[in-house]
Amino acid sequence: AEKIIRNWAARGVDVIFAHSDIYLEQVVTVAKQFPKVHFICELQLDPREYASDPETGKYTPDKMPANVVLAGDTPWEGNYLAGYTAALMSKKNKLGILQPFEAPPLNRYSNCFYFGAKAAKPDIEVKVIYIGDYIAPAETRDAVNSLAQQGCDVVFSQMDDNAAILEAKAKGIYLIPMYMDKLEVAPATVLTSVVMDWTTPLLGAIEAVAKKNFAAYRKQWYFRPLTAKDGSIYLGKWGSAVPDSVKKAVADVEKKLKSGALKVELVNEVIIK
Repeated sequence: AEKIIRNWAARGVDVIFAHSDIYLEQVVTVAKQFPKVHFICELQLDPREYASDPETGKYTPDKMPANVVLAGDTPWEGNYLAGYTAALMSKKNKLGILQPFEAPPLNRYSNCFYFGAKAAKPDIEVKVIYIGDYIAPAETRDAVNSLAQQGCDVVFSQMDDNAAILEAKAKGIYLIPMYMDKLEVAPATVLTSVVMDWTTPLLGAIEAVAKKNFAAYRKQWYFRPLTAKDGSIYLGKWGSAVPDSVKKAVADVEKKLKSGALKVELVNEVIIK
């Protein structure tokens, strides 16, 4: 990754976006070598709020190159709304989660869904299966089948491909995917999608570079999260199975998130057994 990032920088591009925090160290290395190139990299937690954390605290703005800003990989509110939706749509009171593997960033994804589900139905049961990768069609299909056999009638998927949706369709259960709107894959199976729209953090930084006010932008938006308030994290189109009553209930919760009346708790540890 460092070689690829350096090659782009050497070509004289104005902005480079690294679409995962696993590339952050490489970004820092190259950014120091190319101070006239601007870099955007994903990170889940704002280093200024977690300055005492041994990992995240390494990336506070004073410790980073001046040509780097961070885009927040923060779908917390969307996942919370997904959990709320799933619980309201479940007739068996059992939900399933497909998580690529156990790690704090992905645990936070699942836990936010869990909190949303519990807010809608405190007695709801939630099960999680770790797949072992982001794309693993055979293992994903097996996991969906297992959850269906255990009585889960709505599944939340963090997987990158569509195998979970197709297997959920085959098993006659519902599914909510992440990252982008995937309703068209199976309109009667997908209830909605957690959509992460990177336009705001990316366009903001790019415009700052174009207007030559990157330093001022960085001071305000060193870490720019995806939020329900600015419309960068939201639920996608509704599936045909979702009634208006559920849509309204979810919309009411979304209003509270946007106003700040409701905050989603972030928990790193595994809390779903």
